[in-house]
Amino acid sequence: MGLKPLTVKDIVDRAVKDAKADVAFALAEKKCPLDYDIYSYGREVEVVNCDSFYAVGSVAYGGSEGIYGEIYFMGTWNEQLSDIRYKNSMEVYTLKTLDCTKDAYLGLGMMVNLICYYINERIRDGFIPF
Repeated sequence: MGLKPLTVKDIVDRAVKDAKADVAFALAEKKCPLDYDIYSYGREVEVVNCDSFYAVGSVAYGGSEGIYGEIYFMGTWNEQLSDIRYKNSMEVYTLKTLDCTKDAYLGLGMMVNLICYYINERIRDGFIPF
């Protein structure tokens, strides 16, 4: 019997759990209070081909307020799933803080990159166990 297909939610939830167990995440949270974290619209149910992508993160000041940390899965996606900015990416998860300080920017960057690290570690390890 084969493994069940993994969804974006399966993968990100596990990586967030792993990241939050990391001491570095707790230190980052002290610098950067999160106002929310959310899946990109409808992405949590998308089924992911485990060996065809990797995760990257970006941090940027928002258009109106606060700082956003975004996580993307980079790989080969059909056109209706790929974000317009990147032909082979899917934005899957966003973290946000209203704090606009340097500490918050760096803290959010640490959180985003820890989550990406744990996603990529699972990919490298073949998602066993998830």
